[in-house]
Amino acid sequence: MIVPHDVGAERAILGAVLLRPDTLHHAEAAGIERSALYSEAHRLIWEVLREADEAGHVDIVTVAGALERRGKLDAVGGYSYLVGLSAATPTLSGVERYIEVVLSLSRARSLLVAMAEAQGRLADGDDADEVAAVLQSTITEGAAMSSTASLEADSVGEVYAELREGRRGAEVLPTGLRELDEAVEGLLVGDVTVITGDTGSGKSALADQIAMHLAVEHRVPGGYFAFEMTRKQMSERRLARLASVPYGFIRRRDIRSTQLPHIAKAYQQLSEAPVVTDEAMYTAPQWLAKVRAGVARYGWRWVVLDHAHLVPASDVGQSPDQRIAEVAESAKRAAKLGVAVVVVAQMNAQVRRRPDKRPERGDVKYGGALEQIATTILGVYRPAQYADDSAKKTGAEAHAELIPAKTRFATGRTVGVRWAGDYQRFDSLFNDGGWE
Repeated sequence: MIVPHDVGAERAILGAVLLRPDTLHHAEAAGIERSALYSEAHRLIWEVLREADEAGHVDIVTVAGALERRGKLDAVGGYSYLVGLSAATPTLSGVERYIEVVLSLSRARSLLVAMAEAQGRLADGDDADEVAAVLQSTITEGAAMSSTASLEADSVGEVYAELREGRRGAEVLPTGLRELDEAVEGLLVGDVTVITGDTGSGKSALADQIAMHLAVEHRVPGGYFAFEMTRKQMSERRLARLASVPYGFIRRRDIRSTQLPHIAKAYQQLSEAPVVTDEAMYTAPQWLAKVRAGVARYGWRWVVLDHAHLVPASDVGQSPDQRIAEVAESAKRAAKLGVAVVVVAQMNAQVRRRPDKRPERGDVKYGGALEQIATTILGVYRPAQYADDSAKKTGAEAHAELIPAKTRFATGRTVGVRWAGDYQRFDSLFNDGGWE
């Protein structure tokens, strides 16, 4: 088998650096590094070019001297080879194309290695799903990436053009609760929203309500990773919410004839919704690989991880803090794929010992890293969880608050809502109930 490579393109890049040293910075920003080059001689020359650039002197004499001191000048072809590199560059303006060729072939070699490793792991009896997840991650990472760096004139010019033309800026996805959208500006595509609350507060129900609003009402595709419930249980809860039929009735299959038309309508809506629900217990890296695949295959614009503290450790020696930090890193990387990421997270138990049990920043269990990367932290608070029976009889059990403990771009005011527990949903206080 011929290993993918193009020595001529590599020579053209090295020659361009010798002719115009700032080409090295451009090549590095595009992704060129030592491992991207196939020829060992070219890898040595690249190392020396970088060292010479750091010292502020990039020319053939300096590079040749550095190679000679290493005893590697003859190994790369001698002084004459270095001189010939410049001649190997047809035009400096064409170096962009050679960079793309070298990076593409480097990715091809990486994929070949990954596939060989996957074949070996499968032959050794490793879990097929885990091998597939790792391979999918490599395949996705091997896709061509746009440049992550630009001159300020380029980026500010793009913003200015959008402002003059009245184009939309940051993409925001609606939550389905008007007051909440006003308080936190909805779900920001490319950012992470953390929903936290005490056990039984309804934080998972809220995350699913927002997700189904996007999928059912707006036809926005996405993926829901249910670490706490099965796919079938998720469907039961969704039917209850959409049909306004008590969740317990649906779970027990105790349905009245008058409720069947509402359930049929909800069934039709959910059947057509562009949402994938996954109940597998993935590690954080495996979850990220699945998100990449969903974005590539289904065009996902949002994902929900429900919830962070149930994500298994990827390493036996991981502490809880390290495990949640890995979840945070994966969530941030998932957001950079161009999706709105929602992470459901448990609160610290000691919050229950506070006089005011409303969620605050810092309350996420082992959540330092997760809170740091989140654009929005939304706390769910239901006073009835902490009230005595007499308070519950007054109807106060329906009151709930959605509290932005952190928000970068919005007002951050607390939103009062009504918890409709029978239907597993939160309703606006300013409509007649149901789902906005």
